Amino acid sequence: MISSTGKAYITARSGSLYLQNRPFRFASFNLPTLLTSTPYEQEDLLSTLALGWPNPVARTYTLQLVSKRIGQGEANIIGWDGQAGRWKWDEGAMRRYDSALALAAKYDVRLIIPIINQDYGGDTNWVGNFTDLCNWVEPGAHWWTSGRMIDVFKLLITDLLNRVNTLTGVRYCDDPTILCWETGNEMNGSTEGNRPAPGAWTVEIGNHIKQLAPNTLIMDGSFARNDNQKSCWPAEVLVPNSPISILSYHYYGSGDAYRLPKDVSFAQKHGKVFIAGEFGFFPEAHEFDAFFLSARKAGAAGALVWAMRGHAQDGGFDTHGEDDEIWAYHAPGWTTQEAREEWDAREIDVINAVRQAAHDFAGLKCGQHPVPVRPPEAWAVQLPGGSWGLAWRGSAWSKTYEVHSDRSETLVHPSAVDCCMKGKLMLPLPDLGLREGEKAWLRVRGVSAEGQVGPFSEAVGIPSW
Repeated sequence: MISSTGKAYITARSGSLYLQNRPFRFASFNLPTLLTSTPYEQEDLLSTLALGWPNPVARTYTLQLVSKRIGQGEANIIGWDGQAGRWKWDEGAMRRYDSALALAAKYDVRLIIPIINQDYGGDTNWVGNFTDLCNWVEPGAHWWTSGRMIDVFKLLITDLLNRVNTLTGVRYCDDPTILCWETGNEMNGSTEGNRPAPGAWTVEIGNHIKQLAPNTLIMDGSFARNDNQKSCWPAEVLVPNSPISILSYHYYGSGDAYRLPKDVSFAQKHGKVFIAGEFGFFPEAHEFDAFFLSARKAGAAGALVWAMRGHAQDGGFDTHGEDDEIWAYHAPGWTTQEAREEWDAREIDVINAVRQAAHDFAGLKCGQHPVPVRPPEAWAVQLPGGSWGLAWRGSAWSKTYEVHSDRSETLVHPSAVDCCMKGKLMLPLPDLGLREGEKAWLRVRGVSAEGQVGPFSEAVGIPSW
């Protein structure tokens, strides 16, 4: 099915995904910062996926709400206008959302987008959740059964899906870049977390999404922590005429992985596609390979590692810890000896596992790492004592960087690295032999894991000492 943009929608049939009648299967990453990052950071993440493997797919995080951790300027939704009976949206935050969709379309990365977050009951509240919506509109309301809250949530979805992207002119509901809308992130219908979102709620929300976006798939955002597949997905969701085409589960630690084949089989028995929406936190890197192999053999449409983060606007990388020495992954991967701070020791193996699995899912041979893209910007940094250093915005798939000067055929630096926390990248420069009033012009280019060089950055002038 072709959209008005000329791009085909992903479709579902008999428990499998298709792109123009060809099977569509994938291995990739969750990108939890994609919708909130700068355009450079978004492009870095999406180009990493698009260059790194076939059938690139990313799962984003949810809408952000003004809440304990999320302030004005960061939140997509900033409140409820009771007099007007409508949600209040932050246009600046939504333009970042626009940018993510536009760049995903540019790089042909398909997105899975969960709409709202589960209330986990903790004080941190992460990015805001459905209880915040209740507190604005109907304090104390029962989210799953309150007719008022169901109606205003459908209004929120209408606002979101009817938004016209300011960069592409495409309504969100018509954008084939969106592989599916997910009814929420880890939605569960009990305080113990062992029941899914009520089937009646999921079907009503799914039908509303389908009315607005009839050509886009819908994934049940339920996450019920129990070992009985029948108790994980309600009967109303499983019937053939349900608006839900895709089921999902999240697998963390070695103890969860055993159930994957049963989950896939259960979904396909009911004609539903199955995606491992999040997985990870394995103590050993080889467990990622084993999980992907299990998913592929079982017939899952795809599997997404939690989680990848990319280059940062101010140099270096965005980093994030999950406790137990588990950190976000970065491509093409570095050792903890190379990166040192806030880095995962399994990173290289995990990146390689995803690349290999993505090619296996697509029936293709996995070759060398991609040639790096062009570093978009470099700048001089004056150090204490008057000497100079160099910083730059990194380029996707660069393992190291060469630093060249217009004053010498000898490299200023043959193998600089940017595997550090954001804002901490600074390469001290040697004496460039400049006389008073002279400048040296330096350029940076990325080098792949196999030694292939990418294009140069623009030149940056380094003054004399």
